[in-house]
Amino acid sequence: MNKISYWMIAMCAGLLTACSPTSHTQVVDLFPDGDFGRYWDVYLGIPHPRVEVPGYSDSIRAAQEPLGLGHDPLGVFEVVEVDGEPLIRISGQVYGCLTSRTSYSNYHFSWEFKWGDAVWPPREQLPMDSGILYHCSGPQGAFGTYRSWMSSVECQVEAGDCGEYWSLAGAYADIASAENSGVEGEPFRFDPDGSPRTFARSHLGGVGPVCHESRDVEHPKGEWNRGEIYVLGDQSIHLINGEVVMALQNIRKSDGETETPLTSGFIQIQSEGAEIFYRNLKMEPITHFPEGWASKAGFSGGEIDG
Repeated sequence: MNKISYWMIAMCAGLLTACSPTSHTQVVDLFPDGDFGRYWDVYLGIPHPRVEVPGYSDSIRAAQEPLGLGHDPLGVFEVVEVDGEPLIRISGQVYGCLTSRTSYSNYHFSWEFKWGDAVWPPREQLPMDSGILYHCSGPQGAFGTYRSWMSSVECQVEAGDCGEYWSLAGAYADIASAENSGVEGEPFRFDPDGSPRTFARSHLGGVGPVCHESRDVEHPKGEWNRGEIYVLGDQSIHLINGEVVMALQNIRKSDGETETPLTSGFIQIQSEGAEIFYRNLKMEPITHFPEGWASKAGFSGGEIDG
């Protein structure tokens, strides 16, 4: 989609509130005036058995019904003010997500995050976890034991693994990669000079659903980090704190029989058992990757036009 048609849609959705008529780039604030409800919907999956939720009866739990859209009795997603600044606090108490109300293509999405202290079952003894899911499609709650997320590819936000890739519910990609050592269950890491491999579950012909980021560039706990995703067609680049740590090509989805290229979709911000804070959620359209990013990602032919 070109820039003009993208912003015709964006205007209909009221997305130009942060744009100046004379600006060269049209950056949209997706957390304007401390209000995430303008651009995001809350969805929550099935609560863990050790998490008590008002109104979630034993019969509902036995039926394995998710809390669903717009039902957040525990305040998993809320706006808090810290030092005069509004932040999105995600408690992590129930698996779920914020889902964008708009489907995006050809964009640069950026955000800042830092970890809180609270952890919840079943991840009390595991690294603190969240994530940015993109090219999301299909029904809510299609993926996960707790029916938590849509079919998508993930830019991991996890302590020690920020920028890592995961495949969710039939969406997957090809990644230049090399053998990884010392990380159990993650035999490959992103390497722009490595061999191309398909990262999906084995029934879709992949080597596995996860590819480790090239290296850990996360700041120490308590400090803010900056994450970025550049998406152009069926390719994407993950950056953490200004460094390319992952690049995807041939992003696609399969129902087990038919493959479909993925070039657009919704965005989800995960709640996954750990307290995390987000701020500065920004979206802007792009027609090419920034200078140098394509080569650092290992994409052939240098910069790629949209």
